[in-house]
Amino acid sequence: MMDGVGQILFWIIVIALGILIRLNHALKYSCLNENGDPVDWFIVYKLPDINKHPNSYVKQGLGYLYLDSRNVYWTLGSNSINSSQCALGRTVGQIYSSKADPEIFRLLYNDAHPKNKSDSYRGHTKGVLLFDSSAGYWLMHSVPQFPSRDTYSYPESGRRNGQSILCVSFSTSSLHEIAPQLRLYQPSIYDSQLSTQLAQLIPELQEVVAGKALRKGPYFTHATINSAGGTPFSNFAKHKKWGKDIYADFMAPNLKQSLFVQTWLNGPRELPSDCASDYKVNNLRSVKLTGVEFLSSKDHSKWALSVDKRNPYVCIGDINRQQSQSTRSGGAMCLRNELLWELFHDAVGKVEDCPIGSADVSRSGSSSQRPAHSRNAQEMPHIELGQLRTQNPPVARTSDQNIRALKEQEQKLISKRSEIQAKIKEKSALARSGHAQNNMQQVKVALIQKKQYEKQLVLYNNFLGDIEELRAELENVSQDQELQNFIEEQRAMSVAVSNVLDRPTGDDLTEEEENELTVELEELLRE
Repeated sequence: MMDGVGQILFWIIVIALGILIRLNHALKYSCLNENGDPVDWFIVYKLPDINKHPNSYVKQGLGYLYLDSRNVYWTLGSNSINSSQCALGRTVGQIYSSKADPEIFRLLYNDAHPKNKSDSYRGHTKGVLLFDSSAGYWLMHSVPQFPSRDTYSYPESGRRNGQSILCVSFSTSSLHEIAPQLRLYQPSIYDSQLSTQLAQLIPELQEVVAGKALRKGPYFTHATINSAGGTPFSNFAKHKKWGKDIYADFMAPNLKQSLFVQTWLNGPRELPSDCASDYKVNNLRSVKLTGVEFLSSKDHSKWALSVDKRNPYVCIGDINRQQSQSTRSGGAMCLRNELLWELFHDAVGKVEDCPIGSADVSRSGSSSQRPAHSRNAQEMPHIELGQLRTQNPPVARTSDQNIRALKEQEQKLISKRSEIQAKIKEKSALARSGHAQNNMQQVKVALIQKKQYEKQLVLYNNFLGDIEELRAELENVSQDQELQNFIEEQRAMSVAVSNVLDRPTGDDLTEEEENELTVELEELLRE
């Protein structure tokens, strides 16, 4: 006869074996480990190119650390991340092997598409979903221009810097919780397939695939979604209309935890550590992995870690702590796991201090209280330029008046778009002229300006699509409440369009856009 402890151990083993058997035999599509076996979840930390590292793949920017739900400890990948035999390659490879399957839901999204096209209007979010009628996976990552539509390869744009990848296996029923989150993510989709069966089962997936605009709030939501193996994950999603920092204004207060946050901080508009509230958010300035320390400016990964070990949360996300990203959609997935927390806590390098006058969070998690202060100007809530210019624009009272207002905005955008298209041609010609004269400074300046104009063009085209959709809905509105909702949406659209028309073209380029610029420059030099 077994004693009480023995019985408990017996049932733990039975349950674990049951989960393992389920993952190995019941799931056609799931996250796959380094051997190609199904796992409940995994994390890949692609290391930056580190010249002094003994591993040749790491030196080339193709080395990575791997862990999963079965083995929660870092192992250095024996393959290149460019290999189809690594865990990422095996998992993403299911996209290509399932192309002929008519019963799947497939979604590939990235604000930097594989063909050097960036989308700064939709969410700053990157991921892959693949499901059949029973199960599948959601893979969230930070890699620009990944994955391709047709075959597995790791892009050149993702080599230089560190990157983060989280894959979670889910039952298909979880799409009921995932779909509303994706609506807020506002993904820039470049490849998709939705089976008739799943479209009928989960109608909201049709709106996700179609890129339907979110007409009303809430504009930030939290959902607990259980993995296929029963592990609870906390998903945080925010729409750009919310206009706040997802880490300091949503995740920290929701989790009731102070956070260390690693994101891409490589520009003049980054958000400082935020210590003005009960739950602090401290930026990391360096990361320590595999015996080496590298600056966050070499790390494009996005993750957060609870300061308090008693509540061991680790989150993988896709939004940076930058002012411009307060008005970008995106999210993060969090897991409560002590072993995982220990690994990420060990990776915490230099922590950015809190602004003077706020509470300071040390690496060990203790706080030294300082006098309370109001947020400084850099931390003030985001205000659109259009709102500063006219706080109370007149609101039309009929759908016809709103339709006319939208048409006026549409004509302004079309006119401005023509000007921008001419500017793009002009800068392209200027770059070629500089190349012919061996004037590299002229080439670089012209290409940067061309890229900035192209960013404007993307905004205009996206606004024109939204205006067309809103106008069609106004033409078919039937109820007073619906009319009022659309009138408010038209008012917001007018403010946003005024903002983008007044916006200067000298915006900072993102890392993805800098990579695109490098590729374009290299192509020009090869001519």
